[in-house]
Amino acid sequence: MSDLPSNWSECLLGDVVNKITSGGTPKADNPLFYGGDIPFLKIDDVTASYKYLRSHKTTITELGLKESSAKIVPAGTLLLTMYGTIGKCCITTYPVTTNQGIACFLDHPRIDLNYLYYCLSEKASDFNIASSQTTQANISATILKQTTIALPPLPEQKKIAEILSFSSKLINLLDIEIEKLKILKESIKSQYFLHQSHSDIQIKKLKDICCIRQGLQIPKANRSNTNGVNKLPYLTTSWINSNFAISKAEYIESPKDSVILKEDEFVVGRTGAVGKIFDGLCCVFHNNFFAVSPKESVCKKYLMYYLTWNVIQDEILKRAGTTTIPDLNHSDFYSINIPLPSIEKQINIISKIDSINKLISVKKSSKTKMQLIHKGLSNDLLSGRKRVNV
Repeated sequence: MSDLPSNWSECLLGDVVNKITSGGTPKADNPLFYGGDIPFLKIDDVTASYKYLRSHKTTITELGLKESSAKIVPAGTLLLTMYGTIGKCCITTYPVTTNQGIACFLDHPRIDLNYLYYCLSEKASDFNIASSQTTQANISATILKQTTIALPPLPEQKKIAEILSFSSKLINLLDIEIEKLKILKESIKSQYFLHQSHSDIQIKKLKDICCIRQGLQIPKANRSNTNGVNKLPYLTTSWINSNFAISKAEYIESPKDSVILKEDEFVVGRTGAVGKIFDGLCCVFHNNFFAVSPKESVCKKYLMYYLTWNVIQDEILKRAGTTTIPDLNHSDFYSINIPLPSIEKQINIISKIDSINKLISVKKSSKTKMQLIHKGLSNDLLSGRKRVNV
């Protein structure tokens, strides 16, 4: 921070925030401590929020407050997570108590609340690095107090926060729009998939409308992290992070044709990533997956959309059981009921869902661009490389 503007200062967080504290948790086995009128925040409540805290899941009683180190902090308090997801910030909009994994920043007359929020949000990666140096991933109030920040005059702080608030709000609005579209997509699926009693819909077992086969476990010695001639991606559960998405892959020499995913197939996780679906890549797949190839009376994409419907995802997970590693056996998977309308109606359903997916993709792209703009603005404005007119 040696290149700060002349009227800015470099200071420690502990020098500009007079009180950094955390809460405590009433004993979980005492029912008299819970279910009262006092909001009690956990890490998940903060990580689920945007800039401002809007809701909470847990409450405690006056007795729970008295018999623990939990403290009430007022509306307009900046919170920061110190355990788990480290460095996530939000600002309270009503009085709350917190557990010991949340830092509360109180009494900071020299630093604007919103400016402090963006300063600390920008430091999240630094806090994560600091946390990795401890036995358990966490940071302490001592680390927070020793954090260096750039401090412009108060009017400039407010103007910087105002600009960053605008771009942050645009990102949040895009997030909300994406979530609404996802809800709309599930609603459309319910509208069509629940009407299984219509005369034009037949109910078929999955095994009767598809060819299903299992993958092959390839020894680690035959895998590689690099691509090359005659090598194919090897799909394992560790590379699947959500439906239709693969994060990365190992590669292997092309093995027997029987384990290579064909164009008319998609894979469904049966162990570990149970119910997760992947399509669109010529790959070799692990035996933790089923490859599903619909017959002529079924559109592949219709079946994929049906199997990723949240109702069926829940059913698949139930069929997989509650063991440490959920496992979907052949008979339970093959016996899933599939409502099968005419090909024309399947195509119509696909078209409606595709149109929403396209909108979601556009919104996600806009969000990514806006995040890059916000990141650049944040870096420039909080370092003084770009100045604002006050």
